[in-house]
Amino acid sequence: MNKHTPTPWHVGELNGSGIQICHSDNSPGAISKNLASVTARQTWLKEAEANAKHIVLCVNSHDALVKALADMVELRELTMASRVSPDKPELQVVEAARAALAAAGAPK
Repeated sequence: MNKHTPTPWHVGELNGSGIQICHSDNSPGAISKNLASVTARQTWLKEAEANAKHIVLCVNSHDALVKALADMVELRELTMASRVSPDKPELQVVEAARAALAAAGAPK
């Protein structure tokens, strides 16, 4: 699988038919890349802008959230290693966190 364009991504300028999701590395002479377009009819442009902002927020925060959740799972597993039976709520929370990490594509 190819890697995605590095973060941070940002939302471009709103135009008459939608909004661009862009990447630029902020170095001198760098070229900004349009990664995606969120298009909409004129009456839905504000919603298209909100959707583009949400996509950018999710992409830019994904790696940090996955790392924080993985660290929490690891810490919780260390503290409850031999003290929790399989039907305890604590274990269910850890299992839910593991499932979320898997859905986010985190390495095992």
